[in-house]
Amino acid sequence: MPLKTVLYLVFSVFFFASCTVRNDIMFKDIKDFEFANKLDVYDEDYVIAPNDVLSFVLYTKNGLQIIDFTAGGTSSSGNNNSQNRLRTSGIEYVIEEDGMINLPLVDRIKIAGKSLKQAEFFLEELYSKYYVDPYITIQINNNRVIVSTGGGGSAKVVNLVNRNTTVFEALALAGGINGEGNAKKIKLIRKNDHNEYDVYKINLSTIAGLSDADITVQANDIIYVQPTRNYVRDAVRELGPYLSLLSSTLLIYSLLR
Repeated sequence: MPLKTVLYLVFSVFFFASCTVRNDIMFKDIKDFEFANKLDVYDEDYVIAPNDVLSFVLYTKNGLQIIDFTAGGTSSSGNNNSQNRLRTSGIEYVIEEDGMINLPLVDRIKIAGKSLKQAEFFLEELYSKYYVDPYITIQINNNRVIVSTGGGGSAKVVNLVNRNTTVFEALALAGGINGEGNAKKIKLIRKNDHNEYDVYKINLSTIAGLSDADITVQANDIIYVQPTRNYVRDAVRELGPYLSLLSSTLLIYSLLR
């Protein structure tokens, strides 16, 4: 086979391989990109956002029935549950895109942007017009984040049970940073009040990153661990099929000759 033909085949193999090396990597850094300022508050309560699905339980008389139940006693005011408690936990309410929610008696109110504690106090004040000393607990039923632990294009949806789940806990729930992940380059992507995305840079490779590990995640956050680039390994993996095709082509050509 002429040398020119061989060089052409080799060049073609490397050209196609260069077009496909690690195309599974997402959220790559771009030149002059400005990351958001480091988050200052780590132990903040969960903030209610549009599309959240919540349920709540309303007790009257400042939750007296809860105390009676946990203490194993009986309320001096009697056992009439309808007077002491209004259960609505079986009903789910969706936060609309404008942050409004439609609740019994109080109709449509804006609740997005409030922490769970603030929302509970807010609803207690509203329902005090209809019930005696209301005590309200709120539960978010679709609280989740998306976590990619270093596999490039692979990710997991992690359901959050605790109100103040941290970045480190979310990573642990997803299985931890895998062997390809770069602990120095972690991105926390979060939608802000202007419906745009802020990207925070996190480094968990040293003890100094413990403060970043304690950042409280919010619903629909994306935690992306950037894969470590191993160009030799990636090139071998991507070139494998092409080299196999090249060797097969050369074998067929030699047999035809």
